[in-house]
Amino acid sequence: MRVLELGPGVGVFSGEASRLIGPEGLLLCIDLQMGMLRPLQQLVRRAGLANVCVQAGDARSLPLADSSIDLAYLIAVLPMIPDQQRALAELRRVLKPGALLAISEELPAPEYVPLSVTIRWCRRAGFVPYARYGNIWCYMLLVRAD
Repeated sequence: MRVLELGPGVGVFSGEASRLIGPEGLLLCIDLQMGMLRPLQQLVRRAGLANVCVQAGDARSLPLADSSIDLAYLIAVLPMIPDQQRALAELRRVLKPGALLAISEELPAPEYVPLSVTIRWCRRAGFVPYARYGNIWCYMLLVRAD
């Protein structure tokens, strides 16, 4: 399984994602900010995460082939991207047909947007809502790239 973590920051969730994906899978961590990627690279080396690839890249122009990703996730990232629609279009391009995109947001984050806004953005990009978890304060939205 090829999984994309967009905007991993310093890798708070990357280690657990790597474990869940397993040694046969690949976790691609793409972030625009080199200041975030350096600590993540150190974490990957120290923990011996052989199935993690750390790469600099822009969410609005992902350095990935069409239909090359099985699953993608963003945790407290989407509202910080300057052009959410372009980023979502790129995610749809790189996801395989039927693949899932998971978007999570938390209210304490200054960039927080309500679930209804995230759903609207995703629908505009051609995603179909699949499942929702959480509440108004913290939610996860799963959408399908149909």
